[in-house]
Amino acid sequence: MKPKIKAFELFKNGFSYSEIALELSISKSTAHKYVQEMKSLDSLHSRTNVPNSNDKAFSVRSDIKNNKLKEEETLEKRFKKKEFIGDEFLKVKFITYKFTGKFLELIGKPSKPFYGIIWGLPKGGKSNLTIRFADYLKEYFGTVCYIAVEEGKSVTLQLKIKEIGGSKVTFVELKDKNEIRDYLNYKKFDFIFIDSINSAGIDNDFLELLKSESPKSSFISVVQATKTGNFKGDQALTHNCDFIIKVVLGIAYHEGRFNTNSEISIFDSPLYEKNPNKETEKVLDTFKHEKEKTKPDSEITTKDTKALSLGLILGRIVAEDVLKNNKTIAFIESLKKNKL
Repeated sequence: MKPKIKAFELFKNGFSYSEIALELSISKSTAHKYVQEMKSLDSLHSRTNVPNSNDKAFSVRSDIKNNKLKEEETLEKRFKKKEFIGDEFLKVKFITYKFTGKFLELIGKPSKPFYGIIWGLPKGGKSNLTIRFADYLKEYFGTVCYIAVEEGKSVTLQLKIKEIGGSKVTFVELKDKNEIRDYLNYKKFDFIFIDSINSAGIDNDFLELLKSESPKSSFISVVQATKTGNFKGDQALTHNCDFIIKVVLGIAYHEGRFNTNSEISIFDSPLYEKNPNKETEKVLDTFKHEKEKTKPDSEITTKDTKALSLGLILGRIVAEDVLKNNKTIAFIESLKKNKL
């Protein structure tokens, strides 16, 4: 079915322009345009095709009855999945992210997915907080995309990444909202940061469209402030999120659904530690890969298997100890030479 016809059918079934936009992955203004065009065509068709009153097949009463039945079926189908009983709802288990340390203190334990806003005046620390939050999520919870609309590939962004000891976050420089949409449809992430939505020209409707196209992803939007220090942008943004963090002179002030009002200092101490398990696993994977290259599978004996298992155990113990002393590279090289 063509988008215009589908939009008109949804409109006749009681869908709002916002709901039509989400259903068809179009903007709210486009949904309105489609419906108005189809209204005009439908009105023209009604005027030029007046039914013959003598035609027995024509029955106003029958049409009213059929339309009412169709409407009832559509409404039942539309709302059936949205109904739930309180007692049954208590049995539902939601997936939550087990935040720890400063991010637990600030945000709590958000459900999956979650939607957040970080905003504040320039040079107040909002991008520093955002990058730290993105890196924390990458270290412990999943894939992260940081869309650097404002800074892009710049010295300032490089310095921010250096300050946190490097990062495995995927950074991408995109300036246009439609280009951002194409990229997020091309590649999926667990967490998506957009810094900032103002610079990308993203309003509330377009952000909701992005969310609908990546329903499993959490979105964290950076929003600018006006010169007077007020929130810059559509106030609807503040209603369609789980938490809001305002950053003022290095202090993050939080209001949200997963925690009471809270605040933390961004720069006084590290907000989190790098995940030590990731580096340990990397060392052990390298060790195992080197061992497997020494012999073909057909030549590996029971003795070799036991030795490999013992080596992996010893490797894990040594690796964890070595990591504490920041000698990971030297340890890997020693494994390669000795081939335990």
